Amino acid sequence: FELAMDDNDEIFLSDSCDEFDDEILTTPSPSASGEGRGPSLTQYNRSPLQSFPDPPPRVLHNNNNVGPRLQKQFNVSPPNIEKSQTIQVNSKENVKSKKTKENQKPKKQAKAPKGGNIFSLLQGAEDSSGEADTEDDDSSRPMSADPQLSSSSQATTPQPPVQLTKKQKKKLEKEQKIEDMKIIVDNLRREGNRVFQEGNVNKAVDLYSKAIFKAGPNNPCYKLYNNRSAAFLKLKDYRNAHRDASKCLELNNDNIKALRRIVHCCIQLGQVVEGRERLKNLIAVDKDWKADNEDNPVTHEKKFKDIEHFNKEALRFFAKNSYEQAEDKVDKMLKIAGSCSLFYMMKATFAALLTRIEDARKILDKADSKDPTLKSCWYYFAQGLVYYHDNDLTRAISQFSQAMKEIKKAEVWHYQASQLHTNVHLSKKCVSEGQYEEALEIMEGSISLAKDNPKLRIAVFLERSNVYVKMKNYDRAHAEIKKAMQINSKLPKLHIENGKVFKAQKEYENACKEFTEAKNLEPDRAERKKIDALIEETKREKEKREREKKWEEDMKERRRKREEEDREKRRRQEEKREAVLKNSHYSVLGVSRTADQREIKQEFYKKAKMVHPDKHAAATPKEREKMEEKMKEITRAYNILSDRNKRDQYDRKLMALENEDSDDSDYDDDDDYWDEDDITVELFFRFVAQMFAR
Repeated sequence: FELAMDDNDEIFLSDSCDEFDDEILTTPSPSASGEGRGPSLTQYNRSPLQSFPDPPPRVLHNNNNVGPRLQKQFNVSPPNIEKSQTIQVNSKENVKSKKTKENQKPKKQAKAPKGGNIFSLLQGAEDSSGEADTEDDDSSRPMSADPQLSSSSQATTPQPPVQLTKKQKKKLEKEQKIEDMKIIVDNLRREGNRVFQEGNVNKAVDLYSKAIFKAGPNNPCYKLYNNRSAAFLKLKDYRNAHRDASKCLELNNDNIKALRRIVHCCIQLGQVVEGRERLKNLIAVDKDWKADNEDNPVTHEKKFKDIEHFNKEALRFFAKNSYEQAEDKVDKMLKIAGSCSLFYMMKATFAALLTRIEDARKILDKADSKDPTLKSCWYYFAQGLVYYHDNDLTRAISQFSQAMKEIKKAEVWHYQASQLHTNVHLSKKCVSEGQYEEALEIMEGSISLAKDNPKLRIAVFLERSNVYVKMKNYDRAHAEIKKAMQINSKLPKLHIENGKVFKAQKEYENACKEFTEAKNLEPDRAERKKIDALIEETKREKEKREREKKWEEDMKERRRKREEEDREKRRRQEEKREAVLKNSHYSVLGVSRTADQREIKQEFYKKAKMVHPDKHAAATPKEREKMEEKMKEITRAYNILSDRNKRDQYDRKLMALENEDSDDSDYDDDDDYWDEDDITVELFFRFVAQMFAR
């Protein structure tokens, strides 16, 4: 990588340069040692540039003479001055300061300078025009004269100061800045050449770039661009090297080194058409180049032919769906043109078509986004395939639509991705509307379309599982997840979904097992924390379910005991009621409850005749006592039933006894009855929650 120029070469800038910033004269430039801060302009004029013996660096603001070109233009000769004097500048501020000082102090005669550069004095006067006549100001004091000039001009008579117009001053300042800029650019170039020869190529690129910037767009130097192109070539930055070499050719059409570098860059960037044109120009300009053994036109022409041949073969195998052979041809092209982004995108496309998605993604991630040749049809095709296999159908459709403008096979992938995208939206809509059967049919069609997309098939199987969970068909949900596990059994998401199905079935132990399996397969720490949270939540639900189950069993046992007690109580009450009804006054007399006084009286006489003691005078004492008791009962019943008031009161007692029995039966049939001892805190809050739910 030869440099475009030697240290003795000189940069010539045009006089029509733009106005430059004064800070460039004091801003430190980068040093060759790489410390971050380099020598200033004054340092360039002293020790750092002593390493460049021939020619010595030029000096800014020479105070000893005036250039011959300026002498001829303004008819000015070097002054011979005995005493120091200052140059008065006609400015409004100076006039005002003079008037004020004339009123305050006596006038003093200005001393002429003993010697010095007249243009530097003009520049200093302009910088301090507001205080030109003050005695305390350093800028208004006489400048030190050159000892040689002062010694030689003591006998001469002083000359009056030269008065220049504003236009002449501006022109002088502009020309002086141009001369200063020439020195800055030349020093940066020399420093860049030295750093490049020492092997610090990155530092050389920075110095060349700074020199190009300082020169400005109106004063380009082809040698600076050529040097920076050589540095970029050594860094294998062929795109920037090609750009600088092309700029060099724009400024110098017959530059042989720039043509050689462009041909070399075209080979590495895979630009066959431009490379052949530049190669023809180089052969016509540089006739001695044919004698080179290592780098000759025949070798370059052979490389261009090989790139063209391998490209045609790769496209031919791509049309036949022989992606492995096409990828092999692309690898051969990359051995010749290792910096061609187009060939890398072709390789990424063939890798994605062979379902090596990770390899394709790595190639796409390494691509330089600033490369203008990157966004080709192969780039869009490869990017669309990666999005398609990542189940990002929206982006995949967008990328395929760009690729199908030049690649016909992209149309097939575009149609397939669009169909799957439509099916996904239709199935989600059916699920939201509760049409589960139609959603399952649409998902079945999506599975048949996505035969070459395992991630999409797994996603569809999981959606079908969720639909079956909503239908309470847990067995079919587990079956769909098993189908997904046949594609990739080491996917943690599948075990998580299977655990959620078990959790919906309230099989918490199986759910915890599935979550633990997913945690063992998950490499990401953040995802493992989420799985731990699922396990803890499942354990809490399990404990809660066990408490509820125990509470339900206790309630059932209490209800059973209470029912037994109620049945026993009802039995005793029934026996008591039957006994009361059996021994009632109506049953004693043998009449109905609706019988009138006549029937009651007749039945009383009949019973009394049958059990009267006189009729059983010959009976045993026990039988006579029994008959007496019956006679008392008959008499008591007749006395109550024959009296209307007593009979009404007796009827009310019988009715109250019957109603009490019916109320007890209704009370016993109530399943929501709670004793005071059964009410607990948990039961109370459960009751409140049920009330809010209602």
